[in-house]
Amino acid sequence: LAEQVVVNEVMYNPRAGEPEWIELANITATPFDIADWELRGSVEMDFPAFDEADARASFLGHWQKIILTSLDAGEFRKQFGVPSSVKVFGPWTGNLPNEGGRITIKDKNGVQMCTLGYNDRGRWPVAADGTGHTIVLKDQNQSVDDWRNWTFSKRSGGTPGGDPVAGAETPVESPEVDLSSGIVILDYGDRWKYNDQNRNLGTAWRKKDYNDSSWKSGRGLLGVENAGLPEPGLNTEINKGNQLTYYFRKEFTFNSDSEGVILTIDQIVDDGAVYYLNGKEVGRSRVQGTVSFNKTSSATVGDAVEEKGVATIDSGLVRGKNVLAVEVHQTNRTSSDIVFGCRVRASMPASKGVVINEIYPVSGNDGYIEFYNPTSEVIDLKGYYLSDDPSDLDKRKLTRTFRVQPKGLAKLSFTAARLAVKSPVTVYVAEPDGETVVTAVRADISLDGRAIGRKPTGASEWYLFTDATPGTANMSRDSLGQALG
Repeated sequence: LAEQVVVNEVMYNPRAGEPEWIELANITATPFDIADWELRGSVEMDFPAFDEADARASFLGHWQKIILTSLDAGEFRKQFGVPSSVKVFGPWTGNLPNEGGRITIKDKNGVQMCTLGYNDRGRWPVAADGTGHTIVLKDQNQSVDDWRNWTFSKRSGGTPGGDPVAGAETPVESPEVDLSSGIVILDYGDRWKYNDQNRNLGTAWRKKDYNDSSWKSGRGLLGVENAGLPEPGLNTEINKGNQLTYYFRKEFTFNSDSEGVILTIDQIVDDGAVYYLNGKEVGRSRVQGTVSFNKTSSATVGDAVEEKGVATIDSGLVRGKNVLAVEVHQTNRTSSDIVFGCRVRASMPASKGVVINEIYPVSGNDGYIEFYNPTSEVIDLKGYYLSDDPSDLDKRKLTRTFRVQPKGLAKLSFTAARLAVKSPVTVYVAEPDGETVVTAVRADISLDGRAIGRKPTGASEWYLFTDATPGTANMSRDSLGQALG
């Protein structure tokens, strides 16, 4: 039986002061329940037990990766900028021997899922023995426990949680935020307050200042469901007590001017729902007529799916604190399932002008954001705003002259921008009104020393580059050498 969860990359002999780590990858379309799995061999670790309050943490999703490390998990994620989509567990006990050892992964029943015996002798890659490079699996569909299927990382430090650097340039999905489809300000996996006690709360619970401190909370999706659900899947199981109505509340902060902002609600709901923003009804799905505690949904949902644009809101959003309240109704009291998940997208006024052309996400003055001016006029960004939070667009104001020449490039360091270097790398640029977004990028990448940018300059295609290219055309040294022959 071919391995379905594989050891994908190993840092067994890092540079002094750096941690050891192992990357696992689910190479199938099937999620795996990894609660109480075991790492055994030269190093040992027990995976976390199932946590009902955070069920998603116990599953390794399709094509998802996980890092096991000698370092505290939080410290490792911070040090290496591991994307939030990659799980990190640590610290383990023991050490990976520099001269060679064995790594074995077992499920909670003791069944071996994958094993690797590595070495620093014979035909194993010498470059991974103390130079700061890792050993990397060549082909996930071939045997893991075979030296012929291993090479060394192209970059020192490897790529924990990211894709191995196959060459100087790696094409990636565009990180540019599509302003026309809306910026996500609430997502399906966010934490909600909820009341599942089968009590009639009247209408007061919808109000912005209602006291919900006694309510339970959990991450979406919330409900009771045995069938498969869209991502992120069922994360919080709630009470299923032969009831018709369930209540949910989410407080969020919007720090920009709300004028001209249009909110769009997407949902994953079984069966029907009514939405209230700051106490005012703003939309409903499969609930008709006067709403009451005993109101039934007008239609039955077999298995919940994502439904986009169930409600559009052009008023009611305010600067500062907001509360979205939702009541979910069932078709009958004996319904076997209930599901609630909600995403809110904000469409903001957009403007044409500079675009973010390249980002080099490293700390200090070396890291930078590069802008490209596609117009025929000089653009001065003095008075514009930079932010890493779509709900706080006027976070950092550019107070000095910052000119970008026609068809030209200009860069600003992360230090000068006063933006944190973290994954996902997020940058919004807004006009002096603090509302109109000019350009925005959200790149869920590992902070492994590579730059991400457009190629050619100003184009819609994006790449990861092994070499940063501030002020020049986006092309790595290796690629430039090939181009020049």
